Amino acid sequence: MGSHGNNILLRGFSIPKAHLQKANNDEEKEDLYNEEKDVDRKAEYICLKCYLEEKESGTRVPLPQAIASEAKDLPKTNLSDHIEERLFKGLNREREEMSKTFETEPSEER
Repeated sequence: MGSHGNNILLRGFSIPKAHLQKANNDEEKEDLYNEEKDVDRKAEYICLKCYLEEKESGTRVPLPQAIASEAKDLPKTNLSDHIEERLFKGLNREREEMSKTFETEPSEER
């Protein structure tokens, strides 16, 4: 693949650079609403700017932190148990190695 000169060679095809349109990848997409999936137009969508304005004016009240779920509230699966077990084993191994390096006893979970 090369792009020196007036043509670009791509997968065996020679494309003249004059036929290409120069563009920058600087467009920011802030809207995450998917019109194709919301066929019935029932999903509530509000842009981030409007949400922040409503929050500041008091017309939109965010959910209290007590209602928000924490990781411990999520359902457990075999995969999540496996990942958690591997993580704790790795952390314990790391603690033991650190304690050997500094000649101290490994501390318990904090």
